[in-house]
Amino acid sequence: MKKSFSMLITIFLITLFSYISIFIIETKTLSSNTDMKIFIQTQANMHMNFAKELILASKLNSNIQTLTINIKNYDITAYFTPSSDNTFIVNLYVTPKMKDYHIRLHQSFVKPLI
Repeated sequence: MKKSFSMLITIFLITLFSYISIFIIETKTLSSNTDMKIFIQTQANMHMNFAKELILASKLNSNIQTLTINIKNYDITAYFTPSSDNTFIVNLYVTPKMKDYHIRLHQSFVKPLI
């Protein structure tokens, strides 16, 4: 009777600790995935700020329609729409090339034609 009771407690404890360890591993995996998404979005935001500063600082001619910048892990695309009073409406998109993370940033701003 003592052996069977100790065996039952041992099985119960092993099962309990395995469920707890699986829960901890799943939590760490989800946390790691969330941290990676935050990192990719922050990096995409920095690329977007760089592209915006580049477009605002450059001299553009009046017949430009698109501008594509290919960086190692990101695609940056700017679409230019002519507007009245010698300005462009610029739609800027930044998309990571990693297929596992569906992040796409968009920003619209006005660029004066110089």
